[in-house]
Amino acid sequence: MLILAIGFYLMIIFKDYNDSLVASAKLDTKCPSEPLEIEFVYEDYEKPMKQRQGFMHCFCLSYYNANGTVEGSEAEFEAIGWEEGMLEEGQDPPC
Repeated sequence: MLILAIGFYLMIIFKDYNDSLVASAKLDTKCPSEPLEIEFVYEDYEKPMKQRQGFMHCFCLSYYNANGTVEGSEAEFEAIGWEEGMLEEGQDPPC
């Protein structure tokens, strides 16, 4: 019984972890064919995690398709007021 209880507990923990990863990436978002305005993307990114539409993924994907890499995308965010200290400690850059 103890092994079943531990297995059930671990299953719940990993399901929650998986859901948080999917929610943060929003990989199921249907991206529009034309590139999104960065202000619109940033506005979506500032929303609480569960209210985001996942447009950051679309922006990063279109940036990658245009440039072959996502390096340098931070400069576009800095141009609209993104500051170095806006990320929480340990949080990765948007792209």
